[in-house]
Amino acid sequence: MPDRMLIIGGTGLLGVDLTKFFSSSYKVCSVGHREMDITNMDQVKKFFENFQPHFVLHAAAIADVDKCEIYQDLAMSVNADGTENIVRACHEHDAFLVYYSTDYVFDGKKGRSYEESDKTGPINFYGRTKLEGESRVMEYPDMAAILRVAWLYGSSDRSFIYRLIQSGLKQAGDRASGLKGEEIKIVADQISTPTWTWDVARQTEVILRAGLTGLFHCTAEGQATRKE
Repeated sequence: MPDRMLIIGGTGLLGVDLTKFFSSSYKVCSVGHREMDITNMDQVKKFFENFQPHFVLHAAAIADVDKCEIYQDLAMSVNADGTENIVRACHEHDAFLVYYSTDYVFDGKKGRSYEESDKTGPINFYGRTKLEGESRVMEYPDMAAILRVAWLYGSSDRSFIYRLIQSGLKQAGDRASGLKGEEIKIVADQISTPTWTWDVARQTEVILRAGLTGLFHCTAEGQATRKE
Protein backbone atom coordinates (compact mmCIF):
# COMPACT_ATOMS: atom_id res chain seq x y z
CA MET A 1 0.00 0.00 0.00
CA PRO A 2 1.28 3.52 -0.76
CA ASP A 3 2.04 5.88 2.10
CA ARG A 4 -0.88 7.98 3.27
CA MET A 5 -0.54 11.74 2.83
CA LEU A 6 -2.81 14.38 4.33
CA ILE A 7 -2.74 17.70 2.47
CA ILE A 8 -4.21 20.53 4.54
CA GLY A 9 -5.26 23.61 2.60
CA GLY A 10 -5.89 21.44 -0.44
CA THR A 11 -8.21 23.96 -2.09
CA GLY A 12 -5.68 26.80 -1.94
CA LEU A 13 -3.20 28.08 -4.50
CA LEU A 14 -0.45 25.69 -3.43
CA GLY A 15 -2.65 22.88 -2.15
CA VAL A 16 -4.39 22.33 -5.48
CA ASP A 17 -1.14 21.46 -7.25
CA LEU A 18 0.30 19.55 -4.29
CA THR A 19 -2.78 17.33 -4.52
CA LYS A 20 -2.36 16.80 -8.26
CA PHE A 21 1.35 16.09 -7.94
CA PHE A 22 1.28 13.58 -5.09
CA SER A 23 -1.95 11.72 -5.91
CA SER A 24 -0.14 9.41 -8.33
CA SER A 25 2.34 8.08 -5.77
CA TYR A 26 0.61 8.44 -2.38
CA LYS A 27 -2.80 7.70 -0.95
CA VAL A 28 -3.84 11.35 -0.64
CA CYS A 29 -6.53 12.93 1.49
CA SER A 30 -6.75 16.60 0.53
CA VAL A 31 -8.91 18.85 2.69
CA GLY A 32 -9.94 22.48 2.72
CA HIS A 33 -11.39 24.61 5.50
CA ARG A 34 -14.89 23.20 5.03
CA GLU A 35 -13.66 19.67 5.70
CA MET A 36 -11.26 20.54 8.52
CA ASP A 37 -11.11 23.68 10.64
CA ILE A 38 -7.52 23.57 11.89
CA THR A 39 -8.41 25.86 14.79
CA ASN A 40 -10.73 23.11 16.08
CA MET A 41 -8.52 20.51 17.76
CA ASP A 42 -11.36 17.99 17.94
CA GLN A 43 -11.77 18.08 14.16
CA VAL A 44 -8.03 17.79 13.66
CA LYS A 45 -7.80 14.79 15.98
CA LYS A 46 -10.72 13.10 14.25
CA PHE A 47 -9.13 13.43 10.82
CA PHE A 48 -5.81 12.09 12.03
CA GLU A 49 -7.41 9.17 13.84
CA ASN A 50 -9.50 8.20 10.83
CA PHE A 51 -6.84 8.63 8.13
CA GLN A 52 -3.64 7.83 10.07
CA PRO A 53 -1.31 9.82 7.76
CA HIS A 54 2.38 9.07 7.34
CA PHE A 55 3.02 12.52 5.85
CA VAL A 56 1.25 15.84 6.36
CA LEU A 57 1.65 18.81 4.02
CA HIS A 58 0.36 21.90 5.81
CA ALA A 59 -0.48 24.61 3.26
CA ALA A 60 -3.50 26.12 5.03
CA ALA A 61 -3.29 29.78 6.02
CA ILE A 62 -4.92 33.16 5.85
CA ALA A 63 -2.48 34.61 3.32
CA ASP A 64 -4.31 37.85 2.49
CA VAL A 65 -1.94 40.46 3.95
CA ASP A 66 -4.60 43.18 4.27
CA LYS A 67 -7.10 40.80 5.86
CA CYS A 68 -4.50 39.73 8.42
CA GLU A 69 -4.00 43.38 9.43
CA ILE A 70 -7.75 43.89 9.91
CA TYR A 71 -8.58 40.55 11.55
CA GLN A 72 -5.47 39.97 13.63
CA ASP A 73 -7.03 37.57 16.14
CA LEU A 74 -8.35 35.39 13.34
CA ALA A 75 -5.01 35.44 11.51
CA MET A 76 -3.10 34.39 14.62
CA SER A 77 -5.71 31.74 15.40
CA VAL A 78 -5.38 30.12 11.96
CA ASN A 79 -1.75 30.71 11.04
CA ALA A 80 -0.19 30.06 14.45
CA ASP A 81 -2.63 28.31 16.80
CA GLY A 82 -4.05 26.17 14.00
CA THR A 83 -0.53 25.18 13.02
CA GLU A 84 0.17 24.15 16.60
CA ASN A 85 -2.87 21.85 16.47
CA ILE A 86 -1.45 20.21 13.35
CA VAL A 87 2.00 19.90 14.93
CA ARG A 88 0.62 18.17 18.02
CA ALA A 89 -1.49 15.79 15.96
CA CYS A 90 1.55 14.89 13.83
CA HIS A 91 3.56 14.23 16.97
CA GLU A 92 0.85 12.00 18.43
CA HIS A 93 0.58 9.97 15.21
CA ASP A 94 4.29 9.94 14.33
CA ALA A 95 3.61 11.71 11.02
CA PHE A 96 6.24 13.76 9.16
CA LEU A 97 5.17 17.38 8.72
CA VAL A 98 6.00 19.82 5.93
CA TYR A 99 4.97 23.38 6.80
CA TYR A 100 4.85 26.02 4.07
CA SER A 101 5.94 29.46 5.27
CA THR A 102 6.68 32.70 3.45
CA ASP A 103 9.25 35.32 2.51
CA TYR A 104 7.16 37.79 4.51
CA VAL A 105 9.04 36.69 7.63
CA PHE A 106 11.74 39.14 6.42
CA ASP A 107 11.60 42.93 6.25
CA GLY A 108 12.98 43.18 2.68
CA LYS A 109 15.77 45.58 3.60
CA LYS A 110 18.67 43.26 2.80
CA GLY A 111 18.76 44.26 -0.87
CA ARG A 112 19.62 40.79 -2.14
CA SER A 113 18.46 37.19 -1.78
CA TYR A 114 17.83 35.90 1.71
CA GLU A 115 19.44 32.77 3.15
CA GLU A 116 18.07 30.46 5.81
CA SER A 117 20.55 31.83 8.35
CA ASP A 118 19.42 35.46 7.91
CA LYS A 119 17.66 37.18 10.79
CA THR A 120 13.90 37.41 10.44
CA GLY A 121 11.95 40.62 10.96
CA PRO A 122 8.41 40.68 9.55
CA ILE A 123 6.94 44.13 8.95
CA ASN A 124 3.29 43.07 8.72
CA PHE A 125 0.98 40.92 10.82
CA TYR A 126 0.77 38.17 8.22
CA GLY A 127 4.53 37.69 8.39
CA ARG A 128 4.40 37.68 12.18
CA THR A 129 1.77 34.95 12.26
CA LYS A 130 3.68 32.77 9.80
CA LEU A 131 6.90 33.21 11.77
CA GLU A 132 5.03 32.22 14.90
CA GLY A 133 3.77 29.18 12.99
CA GLU A 134 7.38 28.26 12.23
CA SER A 135 8.23 28.40 15.92
CA ARG A 136 5.35 26.04 16.74
CA VAL A 137 6.59 23.58 14.10
CA MET A 138 10.09 23.62 15.55
CA GLU A 139 8.77 22.29 18.86
CA TYR A 140 9.26 18.87 17.24
CA PRO A 141 12.15 19.46 14.81
CA ASP A 142 13.04 15.81 14.28
CA MET A 143 9.89 15.13 12.26
CA ALA A 144 9.34 18.37 10.37
CA ALA A 145 10.56 20.54 7.51
CA ILE A 146 9.73 24.20 6.94
CA LEU A 147 9.67 25.46 3.35
CA ARG A 148 9.59 29.21 2.82
CA VAL A 149 8.02 30.02 -0.53
CA ALA A 150 7.37 33.29 -2.38
CA TRP A 151 4.98 34.72 -4.97
CA LEU A 152 3.46 31.42 -5.99
CA TYR A 153 1.69 30.87 -9.29
CA GLY A 154 0.06 27.70 -10.55
CA SER A 155 -3.05 26.14 -12.03
CA SER A 156 -5.43 27.46 -9.35
CA ASP A 157 -7.68 30.38 -10.24
CA ARG A 158 -6.27 32.08 -7.13
CA SER A 159 -2.97 32.62 -8.91
CA PHE A 160 -1.98 36.24 -9.58
CA ILE A 161 -1.09 35.34 -13.18
CA TYR A 162 -4.48 33.67 -13.72
CA ARG A 163 -6.35 36.68 -12.36
CA LEU A 164 -4.23 39.05 -14.42
CA ILE A 165 -5.00 37.13 -17.61
CA GLN A 166 -8.72 37.15 -16.79
CA SER A 167 -8.59 40.92 -16.23
CA GLY A 168 -6.79 41.38 -19.54
CA LEU A 169 -9.32 39.26 -21.40
CA LYS A 170 -12.18 41.23 -19.86
CA GLN A 171 -10.54 44.49 -20.85
CA ALA A 172 -10.04 43.24 -24.41
CA GLY A 173 -13.67 42.18 -24.55
CA ASP A 174 -14.84 45.55 -23.28
CA ARG A 175 -12.80 47.36 -25.92
CA ALA A 176 -14.12 45.08 -28.65
CA SER A 177 -17.60 46.05 -27.52
CA GLY A 178 -16.75 49.71 -27.69
CA LEU A 179 -16.32 50.13 -23.93
CA LYS A 180 -13.33 51.83 -22.34
CA GLY A 181 -12.49 48.95 -19.99
CA GLU A 182 -11.07 49.15 -16.49
CA GLU A 183 -7.46 50.13 -15.93
CA ILE A 184 -5.29 47.32 -14.59
CA LYS A 185 -3.12 48.46 -11.69
CA ILE A 186 -0.07 46.37 -10.76
CA VAL A 187 2.54 46.90 -8.03
CA ALA A 188 5.87 47.99 -9.53
CA ASP A 189 8.04 48.68 -6.47
CA GLN A 190 8.00 45.29 -4.72
CA ILE A 191 10.55 42.71 -5.84
CA SER A 192 10.43 38.98 -5.18
CA THR A 193 10.90 35.59 -6.82
CA PRO A 194 7.87 34.23 -8.72
CA THR A 195 7.77 30.48 -8.06
CA TRP A 196 5.78 27.76 -9.81
CA THR A 197 3.75 25.62 -7.40
CA TRP A 198 4.71 22.46 -9.31
CA ASP A 199 8.38 23.14 -8.53
CA VAL A 200 7.51 23.50 -4.84
CA ALA A 201 5.83 20.10 -5.04
CA ARG A 202 8.93 18.59 -6.66
CA GLN A 203 11.17 20.02 -3.95
CA THR A 204 8.79 18.72 -1.31
CA GLU A 205 9.14 15.25 -2.78
CA VAL A 206 12.96 15.51 -2.63
CA ILE A 207 12.75 16.42 1.06
CA LEU A 208 10.34 13.60 1.86
CA ARG A 209 12.33 10.93 0.04
CA ALA A 210 15.60 12.06 1.63
CA GLY A 211 14.06 12.40 5.09
CA LEU A 212 15.38 15.96 5.43
CA THR A 213 14.39 18.11 8.39
CA GLY A 214 14.88 21.77 9.20
CA LEU A 215 14.40 25.06 7.38
CA PHE A 216 14.62 25.49 3.60
CA HIS A 217 14.08 28.40 1.23
CA CYS A 218 12.11 26.99 -1.69
CA THR A 219 11.84 29.44 -4.58
CA ALA A 220 12.80 29.75 -8.20
CA GLU A 221 15.83 31.73 -9.38
CA GLY A 222 15.77 35.35 -10.49
CA GLN A 223 13.61 38.25 -9.41
CA ALA A 224 10.89 40.52 -10.72
CA THR A 225 8.21 42.99 -9.74
CA ARG A 226 4.60 42.03 -10.33
CA LYS A 227 4.52 44.52 -13.19
CA GLU A 228 7.55 42.85 -14.83
